[in-house]
Amino acid sequence: MQGRLSGLKVLIQQQSKSAHAIHCFAHQLQLTLVGVSKKCLQVGELVLLVSNVLNVVGGSFKRMDELRESQAKKVQVALDMGEVESEQVQINAAASEVWNLYGSNEFPKFIVEKLPHIVEKVELIEGNGGAGTLVQVSLPGNPPYKEKFVLLDDVKRVKEVEIVEGGYLDLGFTFYGVKFEVIEKDENSSFIKLTIDFETKDVENIHLTIPNLQAFLAIMKASADHLEK
Repeated sequence: MQGRLSGLKVLIQQQSKSAHAIHCFAHQLQLTLVGVSKKCLQVGELVLLVSNVLNVVGGSFKRMDELRESQAKKVQVALDMGEVESEQVQINAAASEVWNLYGSNEFPKFIVEKLPHIVEKVELIEGNGGAGTLVQVSLPGNPPYKEKFVLLDDVKRVKEVEIVEGGYLDLGFTFYGVKFEVIEKDENSSFIKLTIDFETKDVENIHLTIPNLQAFLAIMKASADHLEK
């Protein structure tokens, strides 16, 4: 392809002096993996293993279908459990202090102020911030959607929110809800547990929830930084 004397590169440059060759990204990645594999035995073994798996699975349409079916069954089991995504972040602040932020009307304002690239605007439609409150959430580059506070428990420090119009409901989901739990660790530290529940008949939709999970993790991290100052 790029022989010094008679490769394709030389032939092209003979016709056009301004032409130059650039390795494609895939080839650059391959060269990098080869170089690292020569210096690290474990990486070489991993590359060989992945290559063998791809050759075995990719060499048969039947095996590819069986792999997809197996993965779909695992995902369906997770869906049937009703809890697919769950994350937890530790904060060096008392649980009561954390809940004062998460359980108040200041929380949406905090998100918009600190993370406007994630949440552009939160508008109160009805309610006072407690259970039954309805808000409209606007995300950059996306149509607004409405969510309802279905639970706000100051004793257990639990807040549950459900999308009731737009958003994921327009993407083929029949339910999408988020739960925040503030769990006391000791008098000076606590955990924020995030649980995302959703229902969809199309397994292919599940990947659509990943960006939202990442956004919530960014919100939890920002709140931790804010409360630990």
